[in-house]
Amino acid sequence: AMALLVTACRSPARERARVLARTDQALAAGAPDRAEAGLRAMLRYDPRDREVALRLAQILLAQGRASEASDALQTLPEDVPLDPDMQRLHVRLSLQMGRLPQAARTLAATDGTDDELKQELLRRLSATPDRTAVAALRPAWRRELAEHMLQDGSRGNALEIYEGLRITGFADPEAHVRMAELYLEDDRPEEARRVLQAGGVDHPKRRPLEVESLVRLGQIAEAAGLATDPGLRGAVLKGLALAPL
Repeated sequence: AMALLVTACRSPARERARVLARTDQALAAGAPDRAEAGLRAMLRYDPRDREVALRLAQILLAQGRASEASDALQTLPEDVPLDPDMQRLHVRLSLQMGRLPQAARTLAATDGTDDELKQELLRRLSATPDRTAVAALRPAWRRELAEHMLQDGSRGNALEIYEGLRITGFADPEAHVRMAELYLEDDRPEEARRVLQAGGVDHPKRRPLEVESLVRLGQIAEAAGLATDPGLRGAVLKGLALAPL
């Protein structure tokens, strides 16, 4: 390691290229310990080298040493920006160590194109909900998480996420409609109508759902005023037939 540092001081760029080449050779030869030693020595010489830190973290992670891999990345000074590869590695490390809020924050800061990582995070959160992690997700990802939870049978958690999206003003008509459907399935027509009226949901399913909500609430006259096609009028007539005299 000392010889490496002395040489690096004389020709940093050349020695760096040599260390990275030797890293590839060591890995190809099945000697990750040699690759690790060279990279660690290089980082001691230049702790700001993102590529060296990334290679070291990848080698450690491949050996199941997630905590050490995380430490390798965290040795980089705070003013060294993380590139997309390093951000994704941070997410993988956080997931391996069960740090879901950190994984969510880091993934939300990326370009969002790594669907595999996102789906893994959503599966983890569906199985083990964490409010701090959920809050760090992008709104559209929260909606995806709610659907994961519904598939897993966590209806209450899914509704809580949808309700949180509504409160934060997430302008997605599909989310409002889905929430109304869930409330109607739970025989909660008042909540379904409240969701549909909030923010002026513009969606083809809005009027049928609102008519159904009003019929269930016994507000037949108001439902009839919204029923503009034969199918909806049929729902109103059915409600009228079931209404107490």
